[in-house]
Amino acid sequence: MKNALSITFIAIALFTIWGCEPFLQKDISKYQIALNAPQDNDTLTGNVSFWWQEIEPGTTYRLQIASPNFDAPSQLLIDSIVNGYSFTTQLPVGVYQWRVRGENANSETPYSTRGFYIVTSQDLTTQTVILRSPSNNTAFASPNINFSWYPLSTATGYYFQILDTLGNPTFQQTVDGDNISIEFTTEGYYTWRVKATNNLTETVYSSRNVYYDQTTPSQPAITFPTFNDTVNAGPVLLQWNRGLDNGSPITDSVFVYSDSLNTLSGIYYSMSNSYNLTVNPGLYYWRVRSRDLAGNSSPYSTLFKFRAQ
Repeated sequence: MKNALSITFIAIALFTIWGCEPFLQKDISKYQIALNAPQDNDTLTGNVSFWWQEIEPGTTYRLQIASPNFDAPSQLLIDSIVNGYSFTTQLPVGVYQWRVRGENANSETPYSTRGFYIVTSQDLTTQTVILRSPSNNTAFASPNINFSWYPLSTATGYYFQILDTLGNPTFQQTVDGDNISIEFTTEGYYTWRVKATNNLTETVYSSRNVYYDQTTPSQPAITFPTFNDTVNAGPVLLQWNRGLDNGSPITDSVFVYSDSLNTLSGIYYSMSNSYNLTVNPGLYYWRVRSRDLAGNSSPYSTLFKFRAQ
């Protein structure tokens, strides 16, 4: 009996510890990050893709780039946490060192370090235009959108295009600098792309997508449970419809009240016209509102109440 009580006590103690403390991640302090590229003393031309070997799941990586080195840095150009195992950036001509370490909630690895050089090259075929903003699949309600990218030192100009969903250019222009502002006239989903040129060569296009969306989503219509419906306590699948929308992605907010609009119990989010809500016995009021990625919001749905028993 004493052994059984001891085992029970240990199990309760372990449950208490694990239930109150974050999950302890593996100690990674003895790991060494293997750097794949650039190799030590590589000579590169502007665009640099950094790449290293992953270690334990759940590890993030701190990437730092200094010029000319970490022993006597004149600049720390990048100090970023990276969730994956690669990072691409544009750097001016110079001498650099880069280093990476792994980090988790409990430990970190030592840094792994290498050096490299950035030199001028007239050959743009080995270089890439790195886009700055907007990020991919950003949505705008305003028709005026500024597009920007990082310049290449040996480029004399840039060719900028806007394409529709069929790949047809709706706007194109040669740009001397590293940005351009466009006023859109038609809502839609577009691709914007840029390539750098000089008298000898050009890069391939770098591209991203963007939404221009001014249309307010349709008012949601609740389908279940509706006014004065009775449901069983436990999981209840709240359901609603909204009209066809060809704009940016929509997220629905589900507002649940314990009385008529006075006491908000919770706000829940869905992109699928339904939400599985667990309810206790009692009276509930609820309504839905849609909001698209561009920030356009629909009117609220009709407020309905239901009873769980």
